[in-house]
Amino acid sequence: GISLPLLMFSSCASMVVPGSEKVRTGSNDPAPECDELGPVTGNADHLAGGDKNAIKHIKNNTFKLGGNYAKINWKSKSDVLASSWVTAMAYKCP
Repeated sequence: GISLPLLMFSSCASMVVPGSEKVRTGSNDPAPECDELGPVTGNADHLAGGDKNAIKHIKNNTFKLGGNYAKINWKSKSDVLASSWVTAMAYKCP
């Protein structure tokens, strides 16, 4: 009984939108010719991969806006009992 729900939860948490794997992330400002698309967020609880899956959400959300770069503005501190949160600004760069 318990393994099936956990498996389903794990697979949902790590889903990647096709194409989002090409989105780059970083803390540097993008090149001046990049267009700002808007803020994006990502979160995942510790059991669902924490920071790693929160970054996947950032990439997914940036890609959905048509972007290819996300400047990470803030990351929550990882904690076993808490969710990981990441905020970023999405950009479309040539």
